[in-house]
Amino acid sequence: MKRVSAIHQILERHICRWYGRTRYLKGPEENPNLRDSNTSLEINGPSQLVELAAAGCSKDIEPVQRLIGLRDINRIASGRVGTAIIQQLLLTEDQFKRLTAVTRRSSTFHPPPGIATVQADFSSHDSLVTALRGHDALLSCVPGGATGFEAQQLLIDAAIAAGVKLFFASEYSANVMSPQYARLPTQFVGEKPRIRRYLEDKAKEGCIAWTALNGGPFFDLWLTGGPAGFDIASRKGTIYGSGNNLACWTPLPMIAKAVHNMLLPSTLPQILNRAIYICGVEDVTQNNILAALEAETGSKFEVTHVDIRKIRQDATQALEKADWKAATRGMTIVHQFDEEDSAANFWDLVENDTVGVSPISVRGAVGEILERLGNQG
Repeated sequence: MKRVSAIHQILERHICRWYGRTRYLKGPEENPNLRDSNTSLEINGPSQLVELAAAGCSKDIEPVQRLIGLRDINRIASGRVGTAIIQQLLLTEDQFKRLTAVTRRSSTFHPPPGIATVQADFSSHDSLVTALRGHDALLSCVPGGATGFEAQQLLIDAAIAAGVKLFFASEYSANVMSPQYARLPTQFVGEKPRIRRYLEDKAKEGCIAWTALNGGPFFDLWLTGGPAGFDIASRKGTIYGSGNNLACWTPLPMIAKAVHNMLLPSTLPQILNRAIYICGVEDVTQNNILAALEAETGSKFEVTHVDIRKIRQDATQALEKADWKAATRGMTIVHQFDEEDSAANFWDLVENDTVGVSPISVRGAVGEILERLGNQG
């Protein structure tokens, strides 16, 4: 009830009542300011932001429905997360009809058919306010180290000034508030905890609502090209420590589905002003992944066992030497596989049902990936 009440306050501030004291209650035909407001944002080359624009509100619906009845979506996506989310949103054109990208003037981004583009200066508060004005929500998909605090703070402040009511933070990670995550170099993982605290403060002030989604590492990307420890093509694997550390990982398509569902009218009131955690694969351990790979390929993998304590020691030394890349890789492995010092298992925080996703087995997840890659047998 408190979250719903907070949204009522936000709506009263930004939209007022249904009888038209602000332009957000009128559609493009009645309000010229909305005709050219299909905007979204791109931070830089591989970064992307997804935004949702309001289609206008009918005076016969309740205030909360004015916020959650999102009909138009603005987006920019050139990276994997943003692209996956956009593909999911495009599957429901009846829910999200209008898609627009706002890019830097130097951007070479070419949107798919039916996507308009608008350019903006991402170092300018005024330019961002102009781009965001008339929008209900902003969904950020900025990857990793691009989530610097100053850039995101500028974006959040511009969103508030423009009357945006919901900021979907770019987390898409594990428990970013854990002490283990805090040790990762911000040069590679960004400043997500600091950004979240800033959003929490602004929400308490009644300026804007926020949400975020975290599902751990992307199972498919980690298995095929990340630090999961397996080379499928050569049938080799590296097991860190015992290989039994339980972790929460989620395939990228399931992340996209969860984001989509979080924006639906039936779900949005449940996810306001807090982060949502999901896990898309049950019983994720390196040993379970190895067993699934061998079962699905019909091949025995050549396995090397590595002392996780040595990985931790090397990562600590790299951090002391400001070797951020080596430190990040080592600490990431420790974060996921070290049974003595891991925050990878956050099943106690998981709310799959809230966002309408169901976990699959490790073997099921591996089988889907191998089928896509054509690496079975």
